[in-house]
Amino acid sequence: MQKPLFVAFAIGALAACVSQPGPETEVGESVYTASVQKLVYDNRHGGLVGPAPAGPPCDGWRAVHETYTLTLADHQLAWEVCEGSGDPATYAPRVGARALGDAEWQGLEPTLAALVVDGGNGCIYDAETRALRVTADDIEVEFVDRDSAACDGQDRPRIVLQAMGDLGTAFDALSRK
Repeated sequence: MQKPLFVAFAIGALAACVSQPGPETEVGESVYTASVQKLVYDNRHGGLVGPAPAGPPCDGWRAVHETYTLTLADHQLAWEVCEGSGDPATYAPRVGARALGDAEWQGLEPTLAALVVDGGNGCIYDAETRALRVTADDIEVEFVDRDSAACDGQDRPRIVLQAMGDLGTAFDALSRK
């Protein structure tokens, strides 16, 4: 009679080893998994970059603000960027959206796979503050890059610093095509 109990216990233990719903947060694992629905990359900049000039066209945004949203089901990339050269008259929003082509998607996938959870912590006060909101199984988790993570005193999961920078660079390039 102990075999059915043992089998039930073994099945329960195996079920506990199956990944939990939501984004991957285990150190060393990529957050880009089959269950991911959406990625939102937000470069809040900071550090030595000052605020954008008050008033339109980028009212309320920080200088060189960037938000990119990638919906995985349809490979749709949307962006909202405030850009300028330092002269207040040059600041202007760049907003748009488009579906990525097959070749673009295949080129982006290694960058997405490199978004690995980092167990380190650090703080560089004059560094950009980049966040990545990952939605998987209808659960959203915000990750930050490793070196700006501890500066705000919040304990959030971290992404490898280089991978966050590479993602921002890739999204910027794709938004300009």
